[in-house]
Amino acid sequence: MGSGAFLGWLGSVWALARYGIPALPILARLWLRRTDRQRAAERALRGLLRAQEAEPQTPPLTSLGGDVYEVDVGALCPQAPTADGPRAVTVVHLLGSGETRLSPLPGLQALIAADPGLATHRHLIADTPMEAAAFLGPEAFIERLLRNLTPHLDDGGPVVLMGLSRGALASLEIACRVGIEQQRPIAALALSPPARADYEWPRSVTNIASLEASTRAVVELGRMPGFIERFTERRMRHIFMAFSAWVMAELSFATEQTLGWVACEALQRPPAQLCLRAVREFSLLTRVPDTELRHAYSSIAERAAACPHVKLTVCWGQDDVWIPAQPAKERVDAALQRHGADADRIQTLVLAGWNHGIGRELDKDFAPLATRVRAHCEWVARQHAELTGRAPDMIEGQHDARRG
Repeated sequence: MGSGAFLGWLGSVWALARYGIPALPILARLWLRRTDRQRAAERALRGLLRAQEAEPQTPPLTSLGGDVYEVDVGALCPQAPTADGPRAVTVVHLLGSGETRLSPLPGLQALIAADPGLATHRHLIADTPMEAAAFLGPEAFIERLLRNLTPHLDDGGPVVLMGLSRGALASLEIACRVGIEQQRPIAALALSPPARADYEWPRSVTNIASLEASTRAVVELGRMPGFIERFTERRMRHIFMAFSAWVMAELSFATEQTLGWVACEALQRPPAQLCLRAVREFSLLTRVPDTELRHAYSSIAERAAACPHVKLTVCWGQDDVWIPAQPAKERVDAALQRHGADADRIQTLVLAGWNHGIGRELDKDFAPLATRVRAHCEWVARQHAELTGRAPDMIEGQHDARRG
């Protein structure tokens, strides 16, 4: 080992001692406070990982570059209808904190089962950026997401954004920017976006967020080749899977389908990157001050009210254990009222029975949610037809009639 490599190894060990050891009590608290549901989800995920190791699953995704993937709807939902010719609307799915590019797949299956016509649209998934710079703040995060998405939306066609949690707030901001700057039809269905920070996040969120420095130190140590690298990779995979199982169980969407895609991703992507990105996402959630969120929604409401090309629907689950639904709705409603937003084009809702993972909880009735997605697709298709002077590719009541 050369002197440079030795100094690097020594620095990594020091960082691990400095930041890693203090993390042990936090991990112990998370582990000891697991509910029965969280323990069951963790056990199930370990079993699914072993099954994936024996028989790897191939995700129905095609990489388009820039952390954007197109869903092979035919492979995901073989019984769904097929599109005759170009797909009318592009539906972009944006992820919540701790999610992976595979997380929307079970919910998309459920949506298409509830309304098979949704399979005739093009579905893209925008993965969360890995770069540390994306987590400097909400603005940096949205800028990176928009930079990744822009090349895939340049055709000027109608677009619907579907975002969950942190991705929901990003969907609202991106819709306003694209609608105003490009004067094109775009709609956003924002599911469980954080709208206030004047209440405490659950301990699960704050504890995971507090592990950012220690996770970074472990990742640095894992760059040392040999036994340390292999040991670190195993530990990071275990921690990422544990975090995923605990959070998904807390938010009521830990099922065999949803956990199976977590196991698939844990084997296909570097676990250190997945784990570090997850803790950075939770850290970003807890760092955003209430004043910044208030300003963000005021700005969104002002621009959306002034731009007829933008349609927004903002939803929270009545049983959300992370975000109090009614106070969040009241803040957004107040901003919309101040700026005179069109109530037919911009709406807020509290959905009965849903937790924070709207669109991910497979035991819920997806029909009302699918109806809203369909309404957004039809709206942008009509708007696009009016702007371009062309007949819409898909009009109300017809887009679910074709079957392959």
